[in-house]
Amino acid sequence: MHTQLQQMKEGLLMLFEITNGTTLTPVQGTPTPVNHFESYFYPQSGTVMNSDIFGEDLLFLGRQISLGSKIFDSLAVDRLGRCVVLEVKTDKSYIASEMKALDYVSILRSFQGKDFLHTLTQNNQILMSAIENFVQDINTLNYSSRIILVASDFGKSVLSLSKWISEKNVSVQGIRYVPIQLEQKKYLSFSTAFNYSVSDEYADHLLNEIQNSERKPAYYWHVLNNGKSDQTWWDYSRKENFIALDYRNVQNEECPGFQKMNEYKNGDTVFVWAPGNGLVGAGKILGGYEFKAHHCKSQEGHYSHRRLVEWVAFTDRLEDAVTNTEINNYGIGLPTQGKQQIVQNLGNCEKMFEQLRSRMKPSLKRAS
Repeated sequence: MHTQLQQMKEGLLMLFEITNGTTLTPVQGTPTPVNHFESYFYPQSGTVMNSDIFGEDLLFLGRQISLGSKIFDSLAVDRLGRCVVLEVKTDKSYIASEMKALDYVSILRSFQGKDFLHTLTQNNQILMSAIENFVQDINTLNYSSRIILVASDFGKSVLSLSKWISEKNVSVQGIRYVPIQLEQKKYLSFSTAFNYSVSDEYADHLLNEIQNSERKPAYYWHVLNNGKSDQTWWDYSRKENFIALDYRNVQNEECPGFQKMNEYKNGDTVFVWAPGNGLVGAGKILGGYEFKAHHCKSQEGHYSHRRLVEWVAFTDRLEDAVTNTEINNYGIGLPTQGKQQIVQNLGNCEKMFEQLRSRMKPSLKRAS
């Protein structure tokens, strides 16, 4: 017991491996500094941030953005058009960060709708198009603002100040990250530390509109086999005409896999990306959600969340993929999560599709 207390005081995480179905075996995980954390956290401007971290889709607008008399360290926008002030801290300057964020929100309130769009983008057509493709109604852009703080720890003073800010009608969310090293592998864990949300009847109205409206078909990245390039799995996916996500192998409406696969609409185009290889397939969503067992040698008996697709272009072999370098030439950006909407340079999606199609065997082209 003394050893465990000492480990906890030294900052060692109490992690356990489940063995024999019922036994918890301690595993020593050491919190480890993350160099260049922000470079991992921030995606390319005009791309969707990792929804597994935030619990929602956010479009990253960029860093060091000048608006009015202030320079914003980083900004994002949610589906409803609300601007999000992002404050990411690797040190303990929490109070200053929150007060600065509140000051920034007051500046943001003077920009709304298309005025905000043009001021923000400064005629950057790629970013402007990404925002227009992402938000529900461009006319409501920045009708309200939010603050998201990301840090390795939050003290009592931060919690009390965040609550005070929420009483000023500004929602504040805190996301805690924990860097962990197990043997030679490094991990980042994210969790919600607090969420002081403000009642927003207009947001509820917009959400209801989104849920009950028919949106236009969209383009998405879909990562093959949860980020594991597996030729056997790719062959099986093409043969059975589906894409899949796992997310804890559980079927219920609270599971991210269930939610993400049900966000697809028939007619959406999915580009299948194999890490380490590149773009290997493109298809159209044509069927409803399924939760089904696999009968693939590398995934036998495993269940996952599925959607049926019609493959319209693909490579037989993963090594024949459209490479990541080639994809970057289209200015579309690589995926950072299992399912990610493409919102910028949509015209280049068709060009990328044609490049993929050019790598198909002639017999397969005729068949499709």
